[in-house]
Amino acid sequence: MTTQTSTATAKRPTAQIYFPASVKNAGGNARPQSTSQTGSKALEPFEATILEHQALKERDDFELIDLTLAGEKAAFEILVKRYSGSMYALAYRMLHDPDDAADICQDVFLKAYEALESFRKKSSFYTWLYRIGTNSCINHIRKNQAQHHIEFASYHAFKEADTLETLYKTELQEVVNDAIERLPEKQKATVMLRVCEGMSHREVSHILKCSVGTAKANYFHAIRNLRRFMKNYIAANEDDADVIPSSLLRIGNVAPPSMSLGMF
Repeated sequence: MTTQTSTATAKRPTAQIYFPASVKNAGGNARPQSTSQTGSKALEPFEATILEHQALKERDDFELIDLTLAGEKAAFEILVKRYSGSMYALAYRMLHDPDDAADICQDVFLKAYEALESFRKKSSFYTWLYRIGTNSCINHIRKNQAQHHIEFASYHAFKEADTLETLYKTELQEVVNDAIERLPEKQKATVMLRVCEGMSHREVSHILKCSVGTAKANYFHAIRNLRRFMKNYIAANEDDADVIPSSLLRIGNVAPPSMSLGMF
């Protein structure tokens, strides 16, 4: 059955983010409906006028969430536009595939929309969204572990002191790539969030749903494992020995390719 809207539904464009059609409840307010109830045929793009966007842009996240739950579809469009770039960048850095990153980005916002009523505002929407995104990437990696390979185009080395040194050696880069690829999913995610996103241990703990102590432990073990995985290279290249053992390699420094969102 085709859902009726006030405007004609256009053919789905490439990289369009789609969400479930709003369903009127008994009180007349629109509510997000899960795909298990609507099915894929009920998915339709959000449509918002320029005036609606301009009026909503100044709202904070919590206000936009309340408006979405009250049936204001344009409010969630603002949240998508506000965080789609960050979500796509996170997915690209973890998967290093633009198509997979775009798929994950769509999936993250769809999951967030469907679960919006369960968001209790105990953390920021940003943190809640990053949790969904990180878990989606981890699950994707697990499903594709045999074929998955991350290539990191460039990186920076952070010494434990205040000195920032940049490494551009192709051979070393390959060693680093292989070492990071061997990290367990949670350690890899922790390094991504700490180094690429600049998050604190507390923020990482919220996203990965673990204690601050566990987040710190994951980070510690990740760095220790990276040093262990690279010890043979370090032993064979004494010139780099003073840099690598005390360094945390910055992952995915190059900006991901842009993703076009058809609704904006």
